Amino acid sequence: MVILVRDLIWLAGAFRAAVIPSLVSQGLLSPAGAAQVNYIFANLSPNFFGNYQINASGYNEVDLIDNRASSFKTDIAFHYKPTEDSELILNSKIGSGNTMLHATNRNMLKNFGLQQHKIEYKNKNLGLRFYHTAENSGNTHDVSALGAVMTIAQPGGLNAYFGNYILDYFTNLPSVVDPNPIVGLNTMIYYAQFGYTLNDIIGKGGDLGVHAGARAAADANMLVPGSAAWNTAYERAVNNGIDVFAGGAGILDTSQSNSFEADYNLQDLVEGVDIIVGASYRDYILRSNGTLFTDYTDPIEFTDMGLYAQAQKDIMGGAVKLTGSMRYDKSEFFEGTVTPRIGALIFLSENQNLRVSYQTGFQNPAAQDQYIGLDIGQAVLMGSSPDNVDRFNMRLRGASGNSFNVTGNQVKMNSYTVASVQAGAPVAAGDLGNVGPQNVKSFDLGYRINGKKTALDINAYYTKWDNFISAVNVITPLYGSASNMMGLYALSQGDFKVFSYDANTDEIVNTYGVSAGFETNILNTFDLSGTYSYNKMQFDNPNSDYESGFNTPENRVVLTLGSAKLAENFSFNVTAKYHDNFMWEQSGFQDAMIPARTTFDASMNFELPSMNSRVKVGGTNLGGEEYFMMAGSGAIGSQFYVGFTINP
Repeated sequence: MVILVRDLIWLAGAFRAAVIPSLVSQGLLSPAGAAQVNYIFANLSPNFFGNYQINASGYNEVDLIDNRASSFKTDIAFHYKPTEDSELILNSKIGSGNTMLHATNRNMLKNFGLQQHKIEYKNKNLGLRFYHTAENSGNTHDVSALGAVMTIAQPGGLNAYFGNYILDYFTNLPSVVDPNPIVGLNTMIYYAQFGYTLNDIIGKGGDLGVHAGARAAADANMLVPGSAAWNTAYERAVNNGIDVFAGGAGILDTSQSNSFEADYNLQDLVEGVDIIVGASYRDYILRSNGTLFTDYTDPIEFTDMGLYAQAQKDIMGGAVKLTGSMRYDKSEFFEGTVTPRIGALIFLSENQNLRVSYQTGFQNPAAQDQYIGLDIGQAVLMGSSPDNVDRFNMRLRGASGNSFNVTGNQVKMNSYTVASVQAGAPVAAGDLGNVGPQNVKSFDLGYRINGKKTALDINAYYTKWDNFISAVNVITPLYGSASNMMGLYALSQGDFKVFSYDANTDEIVNTYGVSAGFETNILNTFDLSGTYSYNKMQFDNPNSDYESGFNTPENRVVLTLGSAKLAENFSFNVTAKYHDNFMWEQSGFQDAMIPARTTFDASMNFELPSMNSRVKVGGTNLGGEEYFMMAGSGAIGSQFYVGFTINP
């Protein structure tokens, strides 16, 4: 069910503004009597009916999408060898399709297309590559926004919906107080003049049936799925950029990127050491017409480049292989960074080795971290590069029903922390800053032994992150300031918006873990393998408003048993998978605990030598119990399949 449109209804005010004049026009109340009743509900019992958050009903998702998934892919390559040790490659990969993408919202990727074209030249020492990537979102749209648009598209819009609701509510409410509606109305007026409320007469929840009837009356005005009016509004919504109150729900993305890469092996110039040097350059052109990024008038363009060198050398008679590398990376809007790495592979014997490495790294903010500006209903996702903050401007509607322009600097400098608002004591979040690169230092240690029938591999890592890129959730008043009473007044009226603001946290973030895997042969017939991994992330302040998005279970186990020797032309595999429960966090979306799960998969292969073919029969999640991979996604059940492969 898609329900995004809300209004905070002060029923006493609605009664005075709509019902009392109607009673006068029908001759049921004199002008003088109307003035007296108006005074009673305005001054003696202003909260007689209470305040209600009334939601427009919206539509079920099944009414908004066709639940069809399809894909088309093609991969075309041309290879030419000018000389024995050189090759020229032209490669194009083109795909299109329809599917549901579960991200911060449910997004219907409708008639989307993606292309990547590559030109590559390589010889014994030199490699040159150029990539061009282009995407076209087609009729892709935000399903939640589409539900809101179709709700607003009803005759008369939201005003008609809530008007019908209020009219029906007050028409039928007096009959709950007394079977004679005139007596019921007079009874309410009588009690109101002494400061009583509706609950004092009919009890709390005594008007729930009236609300249900009012909703049914209001829903009758909504567009019917499949009708001509519905189809017209639907086509307009999916073909126009996302703007709920302007009738658009589409994401109009035709972004592109171009990438150049080069590497050269110095093996013919340097003896004793294997050295490779390389460089890369990439330009980005973000073009979403303001529906995803803040490219309201012009595309957003930026570049990054990098240089690297890597050297490998064997020492101690080949018992130790040392690897060292150095990278320099520079993004157009950030300072350049040098990141070294060193590692060693130590052969303890012919079948045992030890791995150790220390590396530093960094990551520039992604395009979304820098330039997104997207209202997903429950929150607004906002990138925080300096130019994005300056450019961001969005018109947002508060619970009062009024709309306000919100700028990027307003969000950056004039927001409350979510935790303080939830605690009932709002505190200004201060300057949220601008997003910048994150840095990482990592230590790895591994060991492997290869026996005659058994192999074992163990690895451990510890990683320390500085300036960790994450999203901080804040609450921004649509008017006023977080440092004065007007901001608090905006909160009290529901005129605020949650922003998921991409930024860097100054808290220390650590990740560490261990993984182990084994392979063994049992009775010269069965192959048994298994993996185990433990992963953990720690914030210095785990109660921060920042969301890490680690989304990884602490413990994960996979065991596989199979054989190709039980019978001629037959093989099988059975796999058991387990992970414990873990918290799913996603910027601008709900957080939820993903339950632990155990699943079993199995497959059998039957070789048909006379036909040079194979039949494969199998299934996943054989137990049939549905499970979830992420918060808010659809449940995953069992899948069974039969495949037939011919090798001519």
